[in-house]
Amino acid sequence: MLHRRALILSGLAAALAGCQTTPPLGAGIQISAVRVDVSRLVELGVGPYAATIKAIIERDLTNAFAPDGRRGGATVTVAVRSLFLSAYVGSDFDDGEGSDSLDSLTTVTDANGRVLATYPVNASNGSGDAGAWYDPNLIDKRIARLATNHALWIKRMVQG
Repeated sequence: MLHRRALILSGLAAALAGCQTTPPLGAGIQISAVRVDVSRLVELGVGPYAATIKAIIERDLTNAFAPDGRRGGATVTVAVRSLFLSAYVGSDFDDGEGSDSLDSLTTVTDANGRVLATYPVNASNGSGDAGAWYDPNLIDKRIARLATNHALWIKRMVQG
């Protein structure tokens, strides 16, 4: 019986070995630059929303990391890969039942271009979190909230 348990535990440990994630680099790392690439969103036809997402993530990460532009620090590069906005009709009962999501791959490199860490980031918000369904600016608000949430997750993953 002990052998069976050992076999099961080793199988579970082997399966979970691939789930190891990169630990945060910590708050002490000096960030010199933040770059956000939304070219994939442009390819997907997201259009003007790609520019909005880029501006919000760059602004929020610049404020969070306070890059000073000095040489020798790390660069945080965010490659935004996908945007999903759920169909939202709104109701008092279910608040829309859908989620909006933004997916990216965040890479931190040192001054020599050596990769220090890579973090896949997927942030999501409820599709009804940004306001009433009849608000003419609802999509803009949903995208702004999603981009801000995404930047917060990136900060958490990089600095802990």
